[in-house]
Amino acid sequence: LESRTERIERMKTSCFPSTTLVIRPTSTRPVPATHTLRRTTTQQHALLKERDMASADSGATRDPMSAQNPSGKVSYQAAINALLTEDLPVDHNELEAKVTGELPKWLDGALYKNGPGTYKNLMHLFDGYSCIAKTRFADGRAYVSNKQLKSQAWQQYAASGQQPQLAEFLTSVSILQSLKGFLLGLLGLGPGFTDNATVNILPVPGDVHRGIAMTEDIPGTYEVNLENLETVRQVKYSDKLPGILTTAHPSVMPDGSIVNFTSAPGGRYTVYRQKPGAPVREKLAEVPMRARVPCWIHDFKCSENYMLLPETPCYFNLKALALGTRAEFAVMDWYGDQSALVHVIPLDGKGPVRTFRAPNYFTFHYMNVYEEGSKLHMDFSHHKDPEMLNTLYLDVMRKGERAITKGPLRRLTIDLDKPDQEATITDLMRDNSSYHQCEFPSVNPDYMGKPYRYGYSAGSVPPHTYSNAVVKYDVQQGETKVWHEAGAIALEPVMVPRQTEDGTAVAEDDGVVLTMVTDANAKCFVLVQDASSFEELARVWLPYNLAYSFHGRFAPSAKR
Repeated sequence: LESRTERIERMKTSCFPSTTLVIRPTSTRPVPATHTLRRTTTQQHALLKERDMASADSGATRDPMSAQNPSGKVSYQAAINALLTEDLPVDHNELEAKVTGELPKWLDGALYKNGPGTYKNLMHLFDGYSCIAKTRFADGRAYVSNKQLKSQAWQQYAASGQQPQLAEFLTSVSILQSLKGFLLGLLGLGPGFTDNATVNILPVPGDVHRGIAMTEDIPGTYEVNLENLETVRQVKYSDKLPGILTTAHPSVMPDGSIVNFTSAPGGRYTVYRQKPGAPVREKLAEVPMRARVPCWIHDFKCSENYMLLPETPCYFNLKALALGTRAEFAVMDWYGDQSALVHVIPLDGKGPVRTFRAPNYFTFHYMNVYEEGSKLHMDFSHHKDPEMLNTLYLDVMRKGERAITKGPLRRLTIDLDKPDQEATITDLMRDNSSYHQCEFPSVNPDYMGKPYRYGYSAGSVPPHTYSNAVVKYDVQQGETKVWHEAGAIALEPVMVPRQTEDGTAVAEDDGVVLTMVTDANAKCFVLVQDASSFEELARVWLPYNLAYSFHGRFAPSAKR
């Protein structure tokens, strides 16, 4: 007679073969099979039937073997081909989407995501032209739309038969064009590298109609109408702050103001604060660069009283930028014998900027930072070097030749009372192998810059070459919960706290997690999970496919 554990395993395999929820406790002992999937058999059958109907409605036929290679293993090729499409993007006005499962009735607002719309004649994942996607939730239903951002770079690209006319991150134009654009950009007389605002979109705090799409240079900042996703204008600042480079990850403070910085070769980091919707940036501080060439700072974080500006020894290679050539790591140089620096900047504009040394590391993204007495704790995805940049060339990704580099979630701690002491970096999770890589990390937005317990990210479950999982982290207990579907690629998860009628606070993980996923049959959907149990609640099926998306946010509706 089969045991209860064996029976549950058989039920999982037959009723819901490819999607699993794995809970990793503090102990490193194997998890009992009864803890692997919590959904009941009836719910499994109902959800599977709904998925079949959604697939049929989209014009696809459900073939269990269609996503498998001859060896019987589920392939990621269909998903990666869809995400790295070379098709010309098509704008879609709002359409109602098919929902399988059940959406929470309280979920009222829109998820906005920014990312490339096409990769035709491009070389690197970061080169695609910005497309803004919107998923609106209301009364248990969902509506989707998308529009291509009409930047100068996109318009010139489209008018020339999909040939880049401005240098992107790694797709170059002629040496003469690259050098001309680079020099004019430094002098503030031209767009510089590109104005392709493809990295992030930020709803303007306090304004449900306006969003700001952005990339890592100042010309790549565009206002977008959040109602219809039309491009409004290129943002122009009326101040005279120096610097053409910036980050697409500004910190939004509790009062709605934005903290960010600018930089330029041979200059300084200029830290500023910007009031909601204002065209003027007010300088908070100037931070000397460790070298004449700026470090690549893709992300940073602010606590309640401090901005932490990290300088890892990953420097822009000016020759590669100016001439459109490659360096050791994309357009970056890595000095592995140097320590990292973390500049601590008071957000009230008072007091000196203090700089702390830290062990050498590289990262794309930070999850959160908070204060604990005299200490500052900053949690992030830890890489030993920038090798991941080289795994994101499109030819490498399309051939499935890339190996995902390890990126565990770790904590950098600074003690402000010990200025001569080096910052420490420690592990947070007991079992880093349960998720392999923490990328696109996020937290409940109400806990940003504050003490917190839970975080979320994309992760990887072996065998893997792409992010095929969504992960929940308990940073206090060192536990993880992992959602995984073989053959599917999951992108940035966005946590949405439960919205109450009277605005009262809810538990930190009371809400939903929204993640864009492309499955093994190349179908795109928004995964909706309970943020507490991490159970799958619903899928919002897009009636069309979207290319790779990077970052975005959820904005509650105006009535909330």
